[in-house]
Amino acid sequence: MSKSLGPLSIQNLGLQYHDSSLLATLDATFQMGPISFSILGFSLGVNLKDFTLTNFSDIEFILSGMAIGFDQSPVEIAELFKHKGGMCYGGVRVGFTPHAIHFLGNWCLQRDYAK
Repeated sequence: MSKSLGPLSIQNLGLQYHDSSLLATLDATFQMGPISFSILGFSLGVNLKDFTLTNFSDIEFILSGMAIGFDQSPVEIAELFKHKGGMCYGGVRVGFTPHAIHFLGNWCLQRDYAK
């Protein structure tokens, strides 16, 4: 799914229900000329078992990743960061037509490691 309204486009919209919790998730991009900013996996979650309309403190906010880019020929610069399942992923692309260089990486935090 992809819907656009002016400079804002929504690429993904989803609902998930698990263990009495409801989670609404979306991916969106804001494009202004050659500059773009994206949020990946922005979610609002609520435990329906304990939820009341007078108490909004139990709403959970999640952001799984984000990206920013500049694309004005002949120059392209892009960055992406994503967190999923205890792992973090990142990448940078720098280009000047017809050449480009990519840097990619991932990492995780180990809480229980051998001493």
